[in-house]
Amino acid sequence: MESRTALHPSNWWLLLAATTVVIRLLSEGMLEPADGVWHYQIARWSWTHPHLLLDHWGKPLFTLLASPFAQLGHWGMSLFNALCFVATCWAADGILRRAGTVARWGYPPALLLVPVYGTMVLAGMTEVFFGLLTVLVLRALVEERFLLAAMIASFMPFARPEYVVVLPLVGIWLIVQRQWRILPWLLTGHLIFALAGAIMLGDALWYFHSDPYTGAADLYGHGDLLHFWHVRSRIFGTPLLVLLLVALFASLYLAMRKGQERPMLRSLLVMALLPALGILLVHAVLWWQGLKGSLGLERVLATAAPLLVLFAVWAPARLLATRAGSGLASRTGAVLIATAYIGAAAHTFLSRERVPVPANNEIAFLDRVAENLSMIPRPEGRYVIFHPYITYSLGLNPFDTTKSFAKWPGAGFRPQDRLVWDGRFGPNEAHLPVEELLGDSTLRLNALYVPKEHMSVLGGHPMEVFVFERGKGVRWQMTDTLYKDGWPLEEPDRSEQVPCGTEGLCISAAEFPFSIENLPVEAPGMCFAELIIQGTVQWLEGEGEVQFVFSEDGPEGQRGYRSFHLSEGPFQQRYRLPPRPPAHTNKLYLWNLSGKPFQLRGLEVMVQRTFQQDP
Repeated sequence: MESRTALHPSNWWLLLAATTVVIRLLSEGMLEPADGVWHYQIARWSWTHPHLLLDHWGKPLFTLLASPFAQLGHWGMSLFNALCFVATCWAADGILRRAGTVARWGYPPALLLVPVYGTMVLAGMTEVFFGLLTVLVLRALVEERFLLAAMIASFMPFARPEYVVVLPLVGIWLIVQRQWRILPWLLTGHLIFALAGAIMLGDALWYFHSDPYTGAADLYGHGDLLHFWHVRSRIFGTPLLVLLLVALFASLYLAMRKGQERPMLRSLLVMALLPALGILLVHAVLWWQGLKGSLGLERVLATAAPLLVLFAVWAPARLLATRAGSGLASRTGAVLIATAYIGAAAHTFLSRERVPVPANNEIAFLDRVAENLSMIPRPEGRYVIFHPYITYSLGLNPFDTTKSFAKWPGAGFRPQDRLVWDGRFGPNEAHLPVEELLGDSTLRLNALYVPKEHMSVLGGHPMEVFVFERGKGVRWQMTDTLYKDGWPLEEPDRSEQVPCGTEGLCISAAEFPFSIENLPVEAPGMCFAELIIQGTVQWLEGEGEVQFVFSEDGPEGQRGYRSFHLSEGPFQQRYRLPPRPPAHTNKLYLWNLSGKPFQLRGLEVMVQRTFQQDP
């Protein structure tokens, strides 16, 4: 019997959970500024707009339980996930007791340091909560509390879509255990939420009628069937993958030599390892086929991490407990092994993610956009904002349709409204290309914001923000050629060429063999300019690494840095640029990182300026 004075593992769980909350509070940035913020917004405003409690995309059970924490601010979502982590450790501890002290104390840090899981705790995402449900169900099954297991599992569809793997396995387990009368309880969650839907939405089948995962392959695309396998180390970390391999051999040994261990091993294989692998397989197939809105996101596998770590820890720890003696040397050896593993896992985690989390370029850019928007009078009508982080940074309630709107209202966009279009959500989720807006003479363009460094987002679109209002917006364009292959360059411009006997520029192996300074991009009265760089590359001595760079500087320092990699064949790159203040300079240059000569044919630099008629 454990001594009452012994330090209980729960103190360890709480310390680790508190550490994640402190890290989140010290972080200037956040790991999921899009979906993570939207989950927060749904939970935060569900008390004001109760219909959000049944928002299918928001995961109703997660929203319900996370909503009190969301009232604290976005960091409250991380606090909720930290508590889910503690509850997961508690549920796992009931299974790990038989495996020994090393397993009980090693499981919490081993789980938290799985890269995909620890980052989701910090991000406040839904995967951590679903992982908790899986371990609660497993513990209930191991303890033969079948009714409790069925009831918990019945609510999984309202926590994450990965229930399609776990729920059928629970049903099969109950059938094998001849728990026929328990099977109907697997419908508990659906019956309760159907009743809630009938009362709040007038639709008892709302869960099926409002399914948000309906394809979208044309938007998100599809990928390699082995995508998750290729990035397995980045998702789970090499230490866990090695431990899983050890666990398989340990399980085989225990099953062959220790017959009393077989019931627990069977439970762990069928209800821990199998559903974890099933979740991975289902997501791999969905991404391969472009089904159910799959984007091939690595974070979804955080749902499988608690079960995977539980299986990986139990068998080796149990083998150590059965093989090692009770002496000081044996205990010390087990502790050293566990410590070495945790150290390796911590190194893996920290090599992937910086903590506290810094504000990345996208967040810094969106904060600047929100700051600029806050410096001008708010629209008399509504903001129409697609990117949830901009809404969050402005402190708006995106569900108060009298002040803010998260979808394009089309003809309902009124003269008093202001549209904040971004390159990430505008052409994708909103299905609204900026070219359509620029071609609409009833919309007036007020501003264009671009990040300091060029960023490409979903669909290869550049990250940029346009601000429109309803009003006269007749726009026209003028195109000028700023440089063309064969034109002479003037100082301080530079072109280092080598003889090649063919047309075009044969660029030398120098690090900066070509540059043009102060391209005349600006023009009085323009709304914005689009810089176009095009040509064809041919390598002369094997493929090298070369970038074309366009940099901008002002009195306060660098204002912009845009670069793109040159591959063999034709290329064309476009950058939209807002008007710049006086004393602004720019430079277009080649950066030959590999030091290999190459041929550049048909190089042309053009600028397409857009003007707008004044009201």
